[in-house]
Amino acid sequence: MRVPDMGHAVEASAAGSNGGACAKRALERFFADESVAQCPDTKPRTAARKVPPTSLDALQPVFQPALPGRLLRAVFATLADVRDTNRSLLLPKVGLRAGTFAKRGGALKLAHVVYVPDVEVSGTYRIGKPSDVLHVDGSSGSGWLKIGAHKVRGKIAGRSFVVPKPSGL
Repeated sequence: MRVPDMGHAVEASAAGSNGGACAKRALERFFADESVAQCPDTKPRTAARKVPPTSLDALQPVFQPALPGRLLRAVFATLADVRDTNRSLLLPKVGLRAGTFAKRGGALKLAHVVYVPDVEVSGTYRIGKPSDVLHVDGSSGSGWLKIGAHKVRGKIAGRSFVVPKPSGL
C-alpha cells in the first residue's frame, strides 16, 4: 500500500499530515484484512530542505565584511533548523551536529546547538516573536544578537549590525 508523503513512520505521521484521515482509515482497513483504497497525493506540510552547509565558507554573507555576515547567516540557518526540528513529534530535540534545545513555555532554550560546523548558538529563541539575547561562538568569531519584531541587531566577530528580520524567523 502506498501512502503519499508519509515517509517510513506512516502511523505516527498520519495524524499530523494533510492526508492523515485517509492514511488512518487505510491502516485500519489493512489490519482488519479489508480492501484498501489508495490515498490521494497531498501537499507536504514542509518543503524539502537544502543539504546543510558543511562549512562557514559555503554560506552567503548577510552583509559585508564576509566573516561576520556568514556567522549571522549560520545563526539564521541554525534557528530555522531548530524551528523545523521542534515541529516534529518524532525527532529528538538536538542540533544537527551538536547541542540540545528544550521547549520552556513559549520559548526554546538552546544549549550549544551546531548546524553549521564550528558555529555554536545558545540562548532563548521565541519563534516568530522578539527573543532574548542569543550567543554565537566559534573559532571564526563570537558575539551576540537579539531578534526584534522587525530587525535583528547585535555584534558578531567585532562587527555591529542591524538587519531586517528574515521571514519565518
